[in-house]
Amino acid sequence: MMERHNKPNMTCEQLFEYYRNQNSEYASLVKMLPGAAGSLERTCQILEQCQKENKRLFGYYPGIDQRSYDTVPELETMEPIGSIIDGYLYLQRS
Repeated sequence: MMERHNKPNMTCEQLFEYYRNQNSEYASLVKMLPGAAGSLERTCQILEQCQKENKRLFGYYPGIDQRSYDTVPELETMEPIGSIIDGYLYLQRS
């Protein structure tokens, strides 16, 4: 039986560990977050912001995504975080 987690009450370290052990596209973005954010402190701020403000990470891959940056209008409303492999990581409202 899988243990259920109350993510809103988790610390940064618990959140990161939770996603590190998941196998999903979103978990992959969380795993790349420290490199994009540039520091563990910023990574924690972003993970906590995702939980408190109902935001999500969004990966945009310009060489892979069929749409160009100019044709993805929602990118303009997202907060840029930093570079990831083959793309860029953003913070968006869910």
